[in-house]
Amino acid sequence: RCFPHVINIAVQTGVRQLTNQRLMEQVTYALALQDDPVSQARTVVRVSKASGRRREEFQDTIKEGNAVKLFGDSPLPEAVLLLDVDTRWSSIYAMIDRVLELNQAIDEFLKRPNQEAIQHNCLRQVSLELLCDIREFLQVPHLVQEVLSAQKTPTLSMALPGYEKLLAVLRLLKKKLWRIAHGIDACIKKLEEYLGKARQTDMYILAMST
Repeated sequence: RCFPHVINIAVQTGVRQLTNQRLMEQVTYALALQDDPVSQARTVVRVSKASGRRREEFQDTIKEGNAVKLFGDSPLPEAVLLLDVDTRWSSIYAMIDRVLELNQAIDEFLKRPNQEAIQHNCLRQVSLELLCDIREFLQVPHLVQEVLSAQKTPTLSMALPGYEKLLAVLRLLKKKLWRIAHGIDACIKKLEEYLGKARQTDMYILAMST
């Protein structure tokens, strides 16, 4: 299997395990993870983009907030929210990254009187904290994949060091991002499973000898 496909399987496995209640240790974050912050972010994006009127008003929220420095001295980018695609983990990363980047505008948008029907979708602080952790977790395979994708024809001998580096960083990250360590661990195990199979092939032996 190609590197991006294996990464997709491993990361999707990790993301799915985030809501596995049996693997959670801290009660406060366990409850928040059980509510599925990724799904919550997806819902916020979906309802905010549900109509042309809402999309336009969301952009107005950013522009008007920037004009009066509502979001601080640094203006928010006049960007659109991104909805992920189930089959592509990298789109989950892009969606979460954009939601966190524009969260101040999302809050202001949902507070508007004419958005009362969707105000309950506002992200809680604990969900935002977990989304920050999830973004940091997903950023690692994202960067590794970008480096390999820059190569026009990445070979097995080039991909294998990428796997090793990815695993090393994820093991360190599991200690830092303890709130989602069970999800990261599931991703690590899936990568180790593939790497173990790859090491048993003739192609692996040939790649390591080049």
